[in-house]
Amino acid sequence: MDTPSRVFVKGYVGSGALSGGKTYDEDWGPATNTNSGFMVSASTTSGWLNYAAGDIGYNVLSDRNYKLGPFVGYSYFRQNANAYGCTEFQPVVASCVTAGTPLNRVILTEDETWQSLRVGVSGVARLWDRWGINGDIAYLPYSQYSGLDSHWQRVPVAYYPQDATGRGVQAELILTYLVTESLELGIGGRYWAMWTTSGSSSCRGGCDPKNKPDTFVTTPSFPYTANTERFGTFAQISYRFNVRP
Repeated sequence: MDTPSRVFVKGYVGSGALSGGKTYDEDWGPATNTNSGFMVSASTTSGWLNYAAGDIGYNVLSDRNYKLGPFVGYSYFRQNANAYGCTEFQPVVASCVTAGTPLNRVILTEDETWQSLRVGVSGVARLWDRWGINGDIAYLPYSQYSGLDSHWQRVPVAYYPQDATGRGVQAELILTYLVTESLELGIGGRYWAMWTTSGSSSCRGGCDPKNKPDTFVTTPSFPYTANTERFGTFAQISYRFNVRP
């Protein structure tokens, strides 16, 4: 939304599904509790994600055919990924199937949330006739990360709460076509990257490195890092109200 004073407000809210993914979990000890040390297990992954962003800015340059201005805003991103079954161990001590882990059973869940401050520049330009381009690029100088890593196959279940601060970048570019003076079609792409600069985690539940069953442990905090990177394309339809010549 643009105002006569050149101040603009913009944003979006979205949700989606994660499908066809793969999880590789690097951990200690096999499912047979024989304490063989380092282990890598693989699982199929699915889940969901929610995201939103809101900005307020000022158009330093403003004309019928172009606009350009800085903005500040807020970004929210949350994803929940569930790992199902266990298809292999490396080194192979006991296969996941023979260890009794059905392929449809949830063995791991990672739930993480990023809340970030956005600072960037947004622009709109008419390229030729009815064709145009718009987009923005933002730096995230501060991000608050919180997560929970749940290991459902341990006895008792092990929970790893995670807290961190970080930074990131976000960019969006859209090619548009003006069907009428009010109706516009567009195709574009987004890129998001966020990473922690400092963080910690701890464990509650089945955290004993010797895999002793029925032993509840609470560990002290230890250093933790996380990062996420997403990119993709999208199509959109937009309609403008109160179009003035």
